[in-house]
Amino acid sequence: MYGEKSDLKMSFQLSIPSKNSSNGNSSDSPDTVIDTIECPSIESGISLANGYISKKLNLSHCKVLIFSEEIATRRYL
Repeated sequence: MYGEKSDLKMSFQLSIPSKNSSNGNSSDSPDTVIDTIECPSIESGISLANGYISKKLNLSHCKVLIFSEEIATRRYL
């Protein structure tokens, strides 16, 4: 999806490790967080996200990548 300021709007759903531990504590708070950033490219979006999350983000464990139809059909010349 295109953002207002930049070329891309990227959303990340990140796991909160302390919420995923199996220590028997039950809470109503979610075990994931979704954050959205605007960036000129996928690489810069990952770099921006790495600037404020505690672990280094990589896509090796990524289960799903979703692109809007507008971006999927865009041709880069």
